[in-house]
Amino acid sequence: MNSSNDHESGLPFETPPAIDNPVPVKPKPDGDDPGWVAQQPTFFGHPVGLFVLFFAEMWERFSYYGMRALLVFYMTKGFLGYGDSKAYSVYGAYTALVYMTPFFGGMIADRIVGPRIAVILGGLLMAAGHLLMGVQDTTMFFLALALLIAGNGFFKPNISSMVGALYPQRSEKRDGGFTIFYIGINLGAAMSPLLCGYIGETFGNYHLGFGLATIGMLVGLAVFVAPTRIAMLLILAAAIASGLSMLVFRSEGYVSLIWNSIITICLVAGALVSVFAINQGGLPTEVGRPKNPEVSRKALPLVLIGTVFAIPIFALFVSGFQIVNNGEPLQVIPEATIDSLKEGTGLTAAMGTILEELSKPAGLVLGITGILSFGYLLLVSFKLDRVARDRMIVVLTLTFFSMLFWSFFEQAGSSVNNFTDRNVDRVSEAQYVDGTQVGSVIALAPTQEQVGYERGSYLFDEQEFNLRTKASASDESATEAPSAEPSSDAPDLEHKMLWAVDEENVGMTVLRTPPKEDKKKKEEEASSEGSAEGDSSAPTDESTAEVSSETAPPEPTSSEPAATEPESPSEADAKFVSYTITEEDKGKILELFVTRDLIGHRVATSMFTISHLEEVRSVPEIQWSVVSQNVGMGLATQSQEIKASIFQSVNPAFILMLGIPFSMLWALMGSLKLEPSTPVKFALGLIQLGMGFGCFYWGAVTCDDRGMVWVGFLVLGYFFQTTGELCLSPVGLSMVTKLSPKILVSTVMGGWFLATAMSQYLAAIISQFTGTSGGGGDSNIIPAPIETVHVYGGVFGKIALAAAVCGIFCLLIAPVLSRMMHSGADDEKSETA
Repeated sequence: MNSSNDHESGLPFETPPAIDNPVPVKPKPDGDDPGWVAQQPTFFGHPVGLFVLFFAEMWERFSYYGMRALLVFYMTKGFLGYGDSKAYSVYGAYTALVYMTPFFGGMIADRIVGPRIAVILGGLLMAAGHLLMGVQDTTMFFLALALLIAGNGFFKPNISSMVGALYPQRSEKRDGGFTIFYIGINLGAAMSPLLCGYIGETFGNYHLGFGLATIGMLVGLAVFVAPTRIAMLLILAAAIASGLSMLVFRSEGYVSLIWNSIITICLVAGALVSVFAINQGGLPTEVGRPKNPEVSRKALPLVLIGTVFAIPIFALFVSGFQIVNNGEPLQVIPEATIDSLKEGTGLTAAMGTILEELSKPAGLVLGITGILSFGYLLLVSFKLDRVARDRMIVVLTLTFFSMLFWSFFEQAGSSVNNFTDRNVDRVSEAQYVDGTQVGSVIALAPTQEQVGYERGSYLFDEQEFNLRTKASASDESATEAPSAEPSSDAPDLEHKMLWAVDEENVGMTVLRTPPKEDKKKKEEEASSEGSAEGDSSAPTDESTAEVSSETAPPEPTSSEPAATEPESPSEADAKFVSYTITEEDKGKILELFVTRDLIGHRVATSMFTISHLEEVRSVPEIQWSVVSQNVGMGLATQSQEIKASIFQSVNPAFILMLGIPFSMLWALMGSLKLEPSTPVKFALGLIQLGMGFGCFYWGAVTCDDRGMVWVGFLVLGYFFQTTGELCLSPVGLSMVTKLSPKILVSTVMGGWFLATAMSQYLAAIISQFTGTSGGGGDSNIIPAPIETVHVYGGVFGKIALAAAVCGIFCLLIAPVLSRMMHSGADDEKSETA
């Protein structure tokens, strides 16, 4: 998670509503009055207002990262049907603008409306954006992204500045307060993929995930705008509902249970602390008020009008002007020139891809703005005295390394996300196909495990998997689940599932297709009677070997099948039989009809629940002709498949676990005079980032015969990326504020945000090289895993090498940069140009 930019830093009322019995707080002084914190109610030594902001920001990050986890999948698998290249281009423009607008939102808040009003306005815009994502229309999609961009610009910098406003400038509590706030950011980021991602992918409707993001944003906004007793109930209700949802709607297995339980415990604990904070007084009304309320009141309508005009402009830029150009993005460089370069090899093809992205409107604006900003800062730097000039050179140098770090790191939301979806083995198999099943036909609801295997005479690929599963088909194309619940004793002839039998299942009475021996016997009996209609099945005939939704006769009109009078008893018997599981069935896989009687019984490693029942009924089964290449293929339910978007929670979860230990480590090393300098921390961050991508590369080159990678490589890669982030991220903004001359702090901070925006766009350019058509990926046809794994592996290997080389270079020049920081120099003498 790009926490570097999250560690930044209610309708517009001059005095927003507070709790029923607000605690009076002395107005915050302009100077560094140490009595300021003492005048506020505290909890764990920090102002209680911090915990209100903690909870509001947690839900805002929940909404942002919930949408982020699904965005690329929504563009490639949803109604848009984009290829990788087009999806990555939109994703890059969106994230770049998301990190560019806070610079302007911060200025508007500082000079006009104040942080509090800006936060409320931003929250409302983002809630509207998440809601609009539910409309299946291309123009509405880009307007939704534009609303999110504008809302983030108002919300992101200003809620962080309000955290800082709770403390005196030189308060020793300030860093601890931002650490607590940082935990809220990562708690929201860890929670959102577990809910938005899982529900959006599992239930076949990405709009459900976007809807949850909308609710999360509104909850955070309600806590901020109206910290009343009703808000306390809302906080607890949202936390409990989210926690229960994470425990119910999850993948099977103990790892998923433990992971979701930890996040749930953190969420409930945070909610309880926030409720206590609100009860003690909440956020002081003085925090975040405009400097001049009269100016704010008069200028607010102009700000709103300007925002309304800015939103369609953002929509044009994030779409590359395709919404006014017949669905094709505008490019300054002629398409023929770019195509001729991309048809080349090596560096020539790479230059074609880079020029293609930079020639699009968003890339062009970012490129020109970046060059002008860097040139301006460089020019100003050489007009400063030697100490200030040296420090500015350090700032610009480390900003460059930071930009490289985030352009590599932010592959997480694009290429690494698709790599996880297409090439990481995320299925916990209950059983495996063995040699005795070759030549037979089995019915199964496909999971990612089947992708890359031969299904009879052809390869089962990503396209068919997406079409066959409701989760990845766009809503209208998915097979709808039955609207009526059958009674417990009525068989559902449209849905079956594979059930791995264990000791606890012995004695269960189930409905199943007749064993093959019974079928063969009935077939012979029917043949001897000369009745063609009695011929139920031949074992090797795919259309009749197993009952499916395509071949099953109409369901009986009565809820009691036995009470109906079919034309032939043998025909009814061939559909299903009542069967009691015995000791001899242990270790076998039985194909059962789905009924409510299965609820409460153990299948594989978990209990079969009502959620599993609905899932099985919502996913169309397919008839699979087993060939020799299928031996060893795993068989599982969709509940045993971890959705790709859920892995977006790994990085923030690692931050939650490692953040405090890292802080303690730096403190311990500082007390021993061993703490690394800021340039060394940047170098260590880059090197560890390279190690993370090295794990992805290692996994790709050691993949199995289908091109699938062990999930451990992915988790280990995220671990090293997180440790790298913890080395570099927390010191970034601190470095800017400490080393920049006071007369240039705001300008340099704006340059830092602009560099972050550029890194997001660079990330999109890098991800283009993992496109499924090679260096570009214009096609929306996804090759087999064995073909894509080497594309991803090759790019990740190059990123690993580049990050490591940059890190080593930064480490080599670290002594020079450390000297140029002039730690012992007098700051007051370095402020004039």
